[in-house]
Amino acid sequence: MAVLQTIKKSVFILSAILLGAMIMNNDNLTEKVKSNLNSYQLYYTPEKIYLHHDKPYYLAGEMIWLKAYILGAANLEASPKSGVLYVDLINDQNQKVDNLILPIEEGEAFGDFLLSDELPEGVYRIAAYTNWMRNFGEEFFFQKEIYILSVQNAVATKNLARQTDEIDLQFFPEGGDLISGIPNEVAFKALNNKGYGTGVEGEVYDSEGKKVLDFKDHFLGMGSFVFSPEASKKYVARLNLKNGQILDIPLPQAKEKGYNLHIDEVTDPDNILIRIRSNQPEASNLFLFGIARDRLIHSQGIALKGLQWQDFLVPKSEFPTGVARFTLSDPLGNAFAERVVFINHPIKEIVEIQTEKKVFGLRDAVNLTISNKSITELSHLSISVTAEELVQMPEFQENIHTYLLLSSDLKGHIEFPAYYFESNDLERQKALRYLMMTQGWTRLGWETLVSGDFPVMRHANEMDLNIRGRLLRTNGSPVANGEAILYLKDKYTTFMLTPTNNDGYFSFRGFYFKGSIPVVIQGSDSRGRKEDVVVEMITEDYTPTLKDHLLRLPSQYSAQAPDKYIQQTQQQFKGIETEVWGMELGELLLQEVVVEGRADVFQPFKLHTRADAVLYRDQLPIAPSGNILEVLQGRVAGLQVTRTGMNEFRAIIRGQGTPLYLWDGIPISESTLQSINQFDINRIEILKGLGTAGIYGGRASGGVIAFFSETGSSTEDVDPEAGKHIIIHQALGYNGTRQFYSPSFDVSAYYDLPDLRSTVYWNPTVMVKPNSKTELSFYTGDIPGLYRVIVEGITKDGQPISEVHLFEVNAIE
Repeated sequence: MAVLQTIKKSVFILSAILLGAMIMNNDNLTEKVKSNLNSYQLYYTPEKIYLHHDKPYYLAGEMIWLKAYILGAANLEASPKSGVLYVDLINDQNQKVDNLILPIEEGEAFGDFLLSDELPEGVYRIAAYTNWMRNFGEEFFFQKEIYILSVQNAVATKNLARQTDEIDLQFFPEGGDLISGIPNEVAFKALNNKGYGTGVEGEVYDSEGKKVLDFKDHFLGMGSFVFSPEASKKYVARLNLKNGQILDIPLPQAKEKGYNLHIDEVTDPDNILIRIRSNQPEASNLFLFGIARDRLIHSQGIALKGLQWQDFLVPKSEFPTGVARFTLSDPLGNAFAERVVFINHPIKEIVEIQTEKKVFGLRDAVNLTISNKSITELSHLSISVTAEELVQMPEFQENIHTYLLLSSDLKGHIEFPAYYFESNDLERQKALRYLMMTQGWTRLGWETLVSGDFPVMRHANEMDLNIRGRLLRTNGSPVANGEAILYLKDKYTTFMLTPTNNDGYFSFRGFYFKGSIPVVIQGSDSRGRKEDVVVEMITEDYTPTLKDHLLRLPSQYSAQAPDKYIQQTQQQFKGIETEVWGMELGELLLQEVVVEGRADVFQPFKLHTRADAVLYRDQLPIAPSGNILEVLQGRVAGLQVTRTGMNEFRAIIRGQGTPLYLWDGIPISESTLQSINQFDINRIEILKGLGTAGIYGGRASGGVIAFFSETGSSTEDVDPEAGKHIIIHQALGYNGTRQFYSPSFDVSAYYDLPDLRSTVYWNPTVMVKPNSKTELSFYTGDIPGLYRVIVEGITKDGQPISEVHLFEVNAIE
């Protein structure tokens, strides 16, 4: 008896020791996870970007209007990390066809692309990112497909690749592995040859040819089945394709030993049901962690006694709306199973959209009221209004709510993301569950989190424009601890000095200007010597490569563009050109807003956005007559320059007559050119025809020759031939932004032509204060039918806002 009592006492003591060790290990691992997450948020802080643009497809020559929201990935509040946004337009050959550099203010930026009318038809993508985001990989970038139509290739739109019977069927055991001898839920996803979900049904057979079960997808090729595999057997899924072919696809091999993590987030509206099973006879000490938005929300230790399972509940109220990850590990942090779930709390309506009536007439005034029904502060909202007859939005398309809370945290393309949020019925909850079981997680990986081995920060965060370069010796070695001087003749004549680091790199920070400006950079070594110093500027031409994490257009979407879209948009182009050519130049020269920054750089005005030819001063010969027109002889195709008298010349572009001459955006006469000093000119831009010069109206019927002075950026005292230690560098600034033009039919004396605009209103900076409303006004066009109003934004505390309102326009009111 005494021996038995001693044994019982020993077992009790051993159990207590094990329990104490488990608690200690749990505390250690939990604190380690918390500490690493805090460090990640504090020092790394990845960002998310969402882009709202007006339409899913455009005709070459149209304008893309866009608004970007730049947010912290964890809290979805305005990111303090970045002040510069890059937006690239990339073709299907991964070539950048246009790009924007935009200033970020309070987590917002807006701009526009003027599409070249020579772009070939096809699928393009818009990529938006900051320099800081490059540290975490391109899967964090916002990348979205758009379709660009072309008049020349209009027929090709319908000639899309035919759908085939090819199916890619993938299996995803819940938790990561199939475990022998216990029930396993296996999710699956079937994709067609274009990578879109497709319906599928089949059977599962074991290696002995015995049928185990039947399965069928629930939504878009996604579903699941449950069975208890044996490690000694192999299993295949058999599909009977429409073409009569039988396709056998192997399932993952079951493991002899392991742990199974089963999660049911659908059955109980208030709790997440979790079951942990093991096929091992020995007891195990395990730990479960629940992480969301880079915060440890839930952690607990689990003592699993042999061939048993444990069930427990985790309240959904502990988690924010969005994607959460559960990880099952041992005391050392080795993961056994993982599962992502979506926590879908009810959405509170914050913004309401109203119009004073439901039906309007053609060219009718619309008064739109946007109300903030909460005490919450909002970002500037972005608003687009499009005519449904021309702009057919994809069904259940991506919006700021679906992207920030769902798509941006998962790998791969998600079809119809808004479907999962349209209602909270059981069918959609199940579909969302299968989505979470078949999509990968893009956020911080578990192994990285436990080890604290975070990515090396190779790209600095940019709060403003930087001019970067490097000082080298003539033999290629870096000039360490040297000095770079930047000279900029603005209205204050600015000099800036900065040292080089040990590798010779230097950076001038704090610039805020639009367009491009020439600056002088001079270098010297640590002793002030310049003879053996070479200045090299860093002008990185970076283009994101095509990745799987891309917001794709729906299958066959390009064929769904209305046939009349090209025809009516083209007619609208012609109408605008006719209207503009009838206007006087003074009615068009509306100065765009130029934000001045620390350097207070002078920006000459220009209305056009691109020129047919640009000549810089260093490309021009000396004019013997002193007349600047003389240097243009034979320099530009289609431009003829002839002598008309002593030191007098005349220019004609394509035989169209006398061009419009501009000096820093101001019209001047041809005779005035004789008094312009050639060395006061920075560049000359030639606009040959309607496509580029039409914006200047009837006075530009002969084209435009625009001269830009060196004011604000004079470099006449610089002699680049004096040595490689001093150079003239053309620094790129922010892109200018245009204001959306919406005609006012009650006052316009010009707009007698058809108004066939597909986008009738765009505004990226609408402010609505808490418990208040803002009224906006615009006019409908000549397109009858439904008009769609889309309002997007985000609250200051990180709640996405996406609202849609429809109204009707009748030809006869």
